[in-house]
Amino acid sequence: MSAVLPTPLDATAHRPAAAQPASSVTRRVLLAVFAIAVIALALAGPIPQPVDYHDFADTRTLLGVPYALDVLSNLPFLGAGLWLLLAARAWQRSAHPAATALALAGVACMLTGLGSGYYHWAPANWGLLWDRLPIGVTAVALLAVLLVEHVDARWGRRLPLMLLTLAALASSAYWYLSVGWGAEDLRPYLLAQFSPMIALLVLAPGMRGGLLPRSAWLLAAAGYALAKVCEVLDDRIFHWSGELIAGHTLKHLFAALALAVLAAVAMRRAGATRS
Repeated sequence: MSAVLPTPLDATAHRPAAAQPASSVTRRVLLAVFAIAVIALALAGPIPQPVDYHDFADTRTLLGVPYALDVLSNLPFLGAGLWLLLAARAWQRSAHPAATALALAGVACMLTGLGSGYYHWAPANWGLLWDRLPIGVTAVALLAVLLVEHVDARWGRRLPLMLLTLAALASSAYWYLSVGWGAEDLRPYLLAQFSPMIALLVLAPGMRGGLLPRSAWLLAAAGYALAKVCEVLDDRIFHWSGELIAGHTLKHLFAALALAVLAAVAMRRAGATRS
């Protein structure tokens, strides 16, 4: 009786499955949810930031750096942004339509690290503007990646990306100008910042495949949600930790970790497509 030789593994067996575009029903629901969000914000009226927004729990100086841990905890954004850029380069080699959007997210993430560090060095609205500008761009760039992979590849084209970027920049500029007008309003910025979360809420149940699959997006969303909780509990976490670390410092670390998760998965699965 002849020996049975092991069958070689199919070279495509470990390749990520292609993303499945959202159904027409899901697309209509997504559009409706964004429309409802816009209407709800319009009806809510101007949303100012808390009057004590710049009063952070940890004011300690280290080696001449004021608010040291809140400043230095922005360094991981530089690493996460670079990782996203490397992943975008790998996507570009395979002509992935979301490569440019992912690269934009990487650049904006690195600028977030610089802008947030600048703001926390001397907390004030002017510095906060340079913090929020790249945060908004990071958010809409990730929204574009999500839409390209799971809704329509046309969101990765130059014009939609430019329009999303300009809208994000305008949302932060509008907030800053509204302060001077005496009617401070965060509504456009909040919509830009949370736009990927809104889209994910609708798309997640039907998401299949892709270089950034549902599991990666959900992990990143969980990390960002945890970051926002830490931001709200800034003082309490500082007290609970025995003044070891404040909630705002943890906010930066969890937000950077969320972006690093996306970068790691994007890089690994891009490599799998070439193997």
